[in-house]
Amino acid sequence: MADKTAPGCQLRLEWIHGYRGHQCRNNLYYTAGKEIVYFVAGVGVVYNTREHTQKFYLGHNDDIIRYDHRLASVGLDAKNTLCVWDWKKGRVLATATGHSDRIFDISWDPFLPHRLVSCGVKHIKFWALCGNALTPKRGIFGKTGDLQTILCLATAKDEVTYSGALNGDIYVWKGLNLTRTIQAAHGAGIFSMHSCEEGFATGGRDGCVRLWDVDFKPITKIDLREAEQGYKGLSIRSVCWRADRILAGTQDSEIFEVMVRDRDKPLLIMQGHSEGELWALDLHPKQPLAVTGSDDRSVRLWSLSEHTLIARCNMEEAVRSVSFNNDGSQLALGMKDGSFTVLRVRDMTEVVHIKDRKEVIHELKFSPDGSYLAVGSNDGFVDIYAVAQRYKKVGECNKSTCFITHLDWSVDSRFLQTNDGAGERFFYRMPTGKFMPKEEAKGIHWMRWTCVLGPEVNGIWPKYSNVNDINSVDANYSSAVLVTGDDFGLVKLFRFPCLKKAAKFKKYIGHSAHVTNVRWSHDLQWVLSTGGADHSVFQWRFLPEGVMNGVLEPLLQDSYADSNSGESDSDLSDVPELDSDIEQEAQINYERQARDPNLPQLKKKLAGSLKRQKAPDEGLRLQFVHGYRGCDCRNNLFYTQAGEVVYHVAAVAVVYNRQQHTQRFYLGHDDDILSLTVHPLKDYVATGQVGRDPSIHVWDIPTLKCLSLLKGQHQRGVCALEFTADGKSLVSVGIDEDHSIVIWDWKKGEKLAKSRGHKDKIFVVKGNPFRMDKLLTVGMKHIKFWLHTGGGLTFKRGIFGNLGKHETMMSACYGRSEDLVFSGATTGDVYIWKDTTLVKSIKAHDGPVFAMCSLDKGFVTGGKDGVVELWDDMFERCLKTYAIKRAALSPSSKGLLLEDNPSIRAITLGHGHILVGTKNGEILEIDKSGPMTLLVQGHMEGEVWGLAAHPLLPICATVSDDRTLRIWELSANHRMVAVRKLKKGGRCCAFSPDGKALAVGLNDGSFLVVNADTLEDMVTFHHRKEIISDIRYLYTYIRADKQLIASKVSFCLHNIYIYNAKEDKCTEGEIVFIHFKTSSFVSCRPPVSRAAPLPDKLVKNNITKKKKMVEELSLDHVFGYRGFDCRNNLHYLNDGADIIFHTAAAAVIQNLSAGTQSFYLEHTDDILCLTVNQHPKYLNIIATGQIGLAPSIHVWDAMSKQTLSVLRCSHAKGIGYINFSATGKLLLSVGVDPEHTITVWRWQEGGCAYNSPAAGKQFSVEDGRMQTMLSVAFGAVSQHLIFLLTVCISSQAKHKRYFGHSAHVTNIRFSYDDKYVISVGGNDCSVFVWRCI
Repeated sequence: MADKTAPGCQLRLEWIHGYRGHQCRNNLYYTAGKEIVYFVAGVGVVYNTREHTQKFYLGHNDDIIRYDHRLASVGLDAKNTLCVWDWKKGRVLATATGHSDRIFDISWDPFLPHRLVSCGVKHIKFWALCGNALTPKRGIFGKTGDLQTILCLATAKDEVTYSGALNGDIYVWKGLNLTRTIQAAHGAGIFSMHSCEEGFATGGRDGCVRLWDVDFKPITKIDLREAEQGYKGLSIRSVCWRADRILAGTQDSEIFEVMVRDRDKPLLIMQGHSEGELWALDLHPKQPLAVTGSDDRSVRLWSLSEHTLIARCNMEEAVRSVSFNNDGSQLALGMKDGSFTVLRVRDMTEVVHIKDRKEVIHELKFSPDGSYLAVGSNDGFVDIYAVAQRYKKVGECNKSTCFITHLDWSVDSRFLQTNDGAGERFFYRMPTGKFMPKEEAKGIHWMRWTCVLGPEVNGIWPKYSNVNDINSVDANYSSAVLVTGDDFGLVKLFRFPCLKKAAKFKKYIGHSAHVTNVRWSHDLQWVLSTGGADHSVFQWRFLPEGVMNGVLEPLLQDSYADSNSGESDSDLSDVPELDSDIEQEAQINYERQARDPNLPQLKKKLAGSLKRQKAPDEGLRLQFVHGYRGCDCRNNLFYTQAGEVVYHVAAVAVVYNRQQHTQRFYLGHDDDILSLTVHPLKDYVATGQVGRDPSIHVWDIPTLKCLSLLKGQHQRGVCALEFTADGKSLVSVGIDEDHSIVIWDWKKGEKLAKSRGHKDKIFVVKGNPFRMDKLLTVGMKHIKFWLHTGGGLTFKRGIFGNLGKHETMMSACYGRSEDLVFSGATTGDVYIWKDTTLVKSIKAHDGPVFAMCSLDKGFVTGGKDGVVELWDDMFERCLKTYAIKRAALSPSSKGLLLEDNPSIRAITLGHGHILVGTKNGEILEIDKSGPMTLLVQGHMEGEVWGLAAHPLLPICATVSDDRTLRIWELSANHRMVAVRKLKKGGRCCAFSPDGKALAVGLNDGSFLVVNADTLEDMVTFHHRKEIISDIRYLYTYIRADKQLIASKVSFCLHNIYIYNAKEDKCTEGEIVFIHFKTSSFVSCRPPVSRAAPLPDKLVKNNITKKKKMVEELSLDHVFGYRGFDCRNNLHYLNDGADIIFHTAAAAVIQNLSAGTQSFYLEHTDDILCLTVNQHPKYLNIIATGQIGLAPSIHVWDAMSKQTLSVLRCSHAKGIGYINFSATGKLLLSVGVDPEHTITVWRWQEGGCAYNSPAAGKQFSVEDGRMQTMLSVAFGAVSQHLIFLLTVCISSQAKHKRYFGHSAHVTNIRFSYDDKYVISVGGNDCSVFVWRCI
């Protein structure tokens, strides 16, 4: 399999030929050390003329067009916006519209700190900065000078300003008024003006530099056109005067340095191409020389070893391609007009000039043996010329239908391959140009590989790229690497051959425009790259893998610019598979849906409904939360100043008292909390959440009050937080595509800096305890060392060398000095870093090192292996280990450990203990002497839906997608008392009425009944393939040999499953016919038509037989049960001797032993619902509700069949559900009318207590504990709220709501004694216990 990893070698930027002189001015300066600073492309250059060396600043990602060292900047937007910055903090202090037309220069008044001046097209403005406001006043030209374009300016004391005009005059201003002019200071426009202690320097389009004293009286004039290397048309764009030296930058990208004493001998110290684009590049086959050709019509020969221009030749046409012949004696030039020229290299004289094509010659190459020249043009042809025959045309390749982009010769000069703009690759026989099928081209060895198409370079193409996005490639056969240049300004290194898609690479920035060409030097020491619109030539030093490994790396880093700005953007892994936990975490989607678009319409529709009922007097108070978010979070567990423990689960930050086993809550968030950190003083906490515009809350631990709310800089969520060591700043990391890093002044709520973090997930951010401006991040396949500068962040990558693999880092800590760092890798190794270089690696854990914490004299680590390790201060010796085992738990633990050696996700020290958080949602405290105490625990990943409250005891049961069934104690102990692992996850559970059995519905369509005390199986049955979403016991009195369980499958099936515990079988039916002798069940579907039935056959009576008149009929037996559209309508009576159900308009009481039936027949239409009064005072009292336009509810005695009450009200169409209250005195009914009206009856009196429409269709009313005013609790799926309402639910009924769950509230139950409400959250995996108050 092909190697898709990035190559181990690197490039280092060594030299740049060029200077940005065109379209810019005033961009050339001396530093304090008399080095020269300027820019070209996207690079700031510091040039030491004495040592002839360059240093680079590579922080920009596009052309630099102005040095904003004066703290004022002017944009190129339509309003030419003027901004004033506090550059140390990176903040905008003031902004204003600059001018309607172009602004060319801006300058601060050094004598008045709040005054600045700008000039441009036919204007000059004087600005005053007051507070955060910029106020301009226009300059008044009066009659002293003409209103014209001002190109440059300089300020002096006493509000005097000097400006250079387009006509070559200098205007002198006092305040706002033009006081005098210095006419003809230059022969043409004055582009640059510089002030210094000695006076002023000006440079103009006339090619002259003039020096002036402090009163602007002339000192001298220097005409660069007359210099040895001057020329006609030279135009000066930038000047700088410092002591005895003068710098001048020209329109044609040259830099001259003039010594004042030798002003007649200017020295040309930098040259580059200028106008148009730069495409042509080739390297000499035998010497360290490079040749370039440009649209500026010049061909230039560069020395790679001396970093100088050694020859220049001006052509008649723009040059788009160049090529040396095999011995370097001749040079072919491809022109923009379709011609080509061959020059002798030794004197740059012409050998031949031929024009056979009309379109640009974009590519040409000599054959390896020097016999032929192949010339590719944009009209789709490649012409072959014989060198020995004075470049006579001897062949033509004509298969392409688009412009020729690249071509390569075979080693033996017999074959040629071409690429074209249509993405086609063709092969030809040489020199005739005869087309050759690709099957015949197999096995050909190519002299060079510069083609962008072919299986050898499949992996260089990013996703969704265009065939012309990669402009150039060149292969280094000996080192097996390939360099590419693309339209995105990047130079990349790949392995070669690069066969597989999405191969990894190393990329290098610097070019601001498209990289048009890349080539290796003859000795493979350098790579040369050219920028199209930036006109620059970059010379990169190649550092092979052998040089990169070992001790040379730090030395090289000091000598060369660290331009290794990033690696591959491929989604595919280039190393062996990731750890399963990390892979799973990387795939978590934190996207949040937008609000329901129908919500405003729904609110409007409900606004005109009945008068709202008042909210209930009762309320809820969150008392305890079972859970801790460890499955996808880390470093989120800390001790507070008072010794409490702070952590998070769902949307709640929890402050836990270890001694009292109580909790306090910060409830300010409205979605999942993903990150948490504690202030260095341990009195404040910062928490970050999930969301479309996620917020960060900084809050006070003692008062639980929010101190600062930070928003607006992240998307999707905040995955990591860290206070700086001085506590003044807060660093946050987002989970947006760029994993943005933001530094906040959290007290003021201001952003101090922001930067793109990394293309893949960042797990940890750590602040340097010694330097507040330094921090580090670790994550997927990276470690980065950051420096906060002004309003931005710069970084350097960690250098692995040969001491460790390029691994994903999961944890990190600083050591005893600012440049000492330790990081935990997915392999279980701890990497030790000195500055940015890896110096050592140590095996610490079996599996990823998820957690690391620094001590005064060492470190503590935790890994996926479930082991906590104490280390000395250099990770040289492991002092002690603690394996998390169930056997090691102390008796004071508040729960049960789910398994031995759970994966550790967070670790911290304090108060003589080690605090550990696990992936399984457990928090443990380890005494350094060994004992472990389990403090808090909860469910793990997946969703929690199943919840059931015990009918007699203060306990509840939960079942989750994490495949565990758990029993929780609701009293003051608040702990998990039992747990069982299941074969599949579950979504529902229910206690039997006596609390001895617990039914659990599983996700694979099976269900089981377990002993509620031991959680051992009583019975299991697999009857469906889909999730069992609800499961209930339908009877009140338990019979020893029978149990009935109803389940609703996948939210849409209304089947009832009746389980016979004695015979261990389960039968389903929508209509169940009961054969009394066998007590088995057979299913059949009834007709649903309400039309009158027709007889199947008319039977003719025998008239000869004596007739007996039928006087009366009595109902003897009914075969049927209404199950297809009803529920909860099957109950036991008389201690399980009878069952009661309904079908058609009859309520049926069936004796199970005798098989006989008795009936209640007072209804006039189909019965839709039935319930049994559970109160001992009202035994055998039945209520049934029917269908119809004026439906009625009948309350009757099951033994005597006597009607006790008939209730009629505003229900339309029918009664869908009824239920008696716990006292037995009230009856609740729900209509099937469009408003699904809910009514509460005093059934003995026949009166309606409450009547109101509900918001949507009602399937059941769960809680039967109604008093005079019943409170109903339910979870809102989309609102993450818990509501407490009265049972008379009107539209938009008044309610009390409670926050805490971050995801949908999946289930909610009252405890048996109504003291607690228990709720479970779906994705947040938490169990909330609320006390009713």
